Amino acid sequence: MQRCSMIPNFLHRVITLILFLQFFYDSSSGNGLLQLVQDLSSGSSSSSPSYLYVWQKQLIFAATTTSTGNEPYRYTGTGLITLVTDIRSGTSSSNPKYFTALNETSRAVYFSADGGSANGKIELYQITPNGASFAASKAQELNYRSNNPSSGSPTSLYPFNSSLMFMSGTVSVVTVSTSNALTDGPELVSWNYNTTAPTRVNLNMNKAGASNPACFINSRGELFFEGLANASLYGYELYRGFNPPVLVKDIYAGTGSSSPCDFTIYNDVLYFTATTAAYGRELWMYTGAGDPTIVADINPGANHGFLRSTTLTVAQPRNWFVVWNGSMFFTANNGVNGAELMRYDDSTGRTTLAADVCPGSASSTPLWTTLFEDRLYFQASGCLPTSLGIELYSYDGDRAVLEVDIQPGSASGNPQYITVFNGSLFFSATASTTVGNELYRFKPYPDLPSPPGNVVFSAIATTSVNASWEAAFSEVPITGYHLTRDSGNSGGWITFYNGLLLKATITGLLPATEYQFQGAASNFVGQGAFSNVTMVATLPLVGAPG
Repeated sequence: MQRCSMIPNFLHRVITLILFLQFFYDSSSGNGLLQLVQDLSSGSSSSSPSYLYVWQKQLIFAATTTSTGNEPYRYTGTGLITLVTDIRSGTSSSNPKYFTALNETSRAVYFSADGGSANGKIELYQITPNGASFAASKAQELNYRSNNPSSGSPTSLYPFNSSLMFMSGTVSVVTVSTSNALTDGPELVSWNYNTTAPTRVNLNMNKAGASNPACFINSRGELFFEGLANASLYGYELYRGFNPPVLVKDIYAGTGSSSPCDFTIYNDVLYFTATTAAYGRELWMYTGAGDPTIVADINPGANHGFLRSTTLTVAQPRNWFVVWNGSMFFTANNGVNGAELMRYDDSTGRTTLAADVCPGSASSTPLWTTLFEDRLYFQASGCLPTSLGIELYSYDGDRAVLEVDIQPGSASGNPQYITVFNGSLFFSATASTTVGNELYRFKPYPDLPSPPGNVVFSAIATTSVNASWEAAFSEVPITGYHLTRDSGNSGGWITFYNGLLLKATITGLLPATEYQFQGAASNFVGQGAFSNVTMVATLPLVGAPG
């Protein structure tokens, strides 16, 4: 009796575990369409697209070829990828980074690039319209020295009101004062293309050392960022404004650094990650009044709930926070489930596990999280049923699903810079050993097929007719054609063909009768629209009154 009673208990535990895993993770792949946009660096070499940015209905990014080096490229959504400008002509690389525009329709997209020692080294560049095309040129020489060109090195570009905010290593052309034209390291710069020179804002009260401002965000019309004002008093802390900047709070008391970053606006409140001795790196919030407060100690004690301070650079954000469906989603480690997708709901104040892609203490580490068509898409390291490498996943609010195993097996497709453009997701990835890291397009739900075209009738007889048609266009394989006709004198429509052929014989027709025909095609998404109606009349019976 005891043995019999143990079996149901054991099965109950197994079923409970299965249901738990199914709730958080569904290992079945989606039916999305993955397409290589172009093998820009042909063969197994990689163009390694990076810093994808959408501006004026085109995708701007950096890529490498053997003929141009690493330079700015653009893609309109159709045709081929085109080079914007070979800033450092030949095989030398300008290494463009941090593409940023003031808005989607602004006159230019700005970025950092290396023009070479004869052209100011790393400075602020822009892409602007050039007739029917576009061209890149230097927007501002941040550190001009006629006898010894040096780099301004703009990073962390961020649009704020009508200006561009960024960190620059040295600025020798300024509008504030000559005493501010120091070469003491990276400082905050405010730049507007309507002005002749940038405005440099030095956070360092004693004008010694670097402020290294980063992680900019606009909250309620005010600029917030991380910076260092006085190393003898504070570490890297939270600042607001820039005329002059004001310390919000010394979160990590003393000379230690809380390094606030990953800023996100959620229900008009500023959220970010910060480090303290007591809590490690955790989730914080600032309402705009009083002091910032910790939201949740996700990984209890001094353990880090977030990896930001140790594994990623501030100049290369990877979409740590996304607000969707009334909640805020992010990647964090609660000390039990590894680094996984988490959810915070401000209405309850609760932080919960959203999806455990790698059940147990293993980490899937979701990155590049992007909202598209009411789902979250991200790269993650899969581990069920076996290791799948780093691939593309999605989350629909209930469970995580492997969308596509870009590089089949345990090798990693490693999708990065996931960006929504032209009704699809675009990212850099490696799909095989024969094609390197290139630009890919992914459509979770391919379009329905077009109607079949150019219906032609032949062998027209008294009670039958042959019909043929051109293939419909579909991004994925056609699963069938469906042709219908009206029923002649009685009215109504009758389906007379379901299949994959591009021709059919229609029988059972009435003599001397005019019929209407139309057709549609299907793929796995569903049935597309019907074609325009085509008319044909059967022949009369021989000897029948004409």
